Amino acid sequence: MNNVQQLKRRVMRRVYAFWVLRTAYHSLLLKGVAISLLFIELRELVSLRNVITNTLQSGGIDRMVSYLEYSFAHTQASVQVTLALVGVLAVWFVVDAIRKDFVVPVQQFALR
Repeated sequence: MNNVQQLKRRVMRRVYAFWVLRTAYHSLLLKGVAISLLFIELRELVSLRNVITNTLQSGGIDRMVSYLEYSFAHTQASVQVTLALVGVLAVWFVVDAIRKDFVVPVQQFALR
């Protein structure tokens, strides 16, 4: 009887583990965690306070954009790659969120 209980617990642990992995894989959770980790890394690489201050002091919108373009083009490759990954993951996160929230599933009808 004890062996049956232990076997049942082991099997259920595996079922729960696979359920959690499947849920996390298909959810926005992993993308959010990845964006957060990359943003933390970006904070370590770049002084965001100085970037914001310099951007705001540059003048109008056109000068702000050209300052950001210039500073992005003349920074280290690690910063460029990290910022590009944050951007790509953020877009993927938004698209995935819109699809999951606003797309109505198509109902299939059986043809007879």
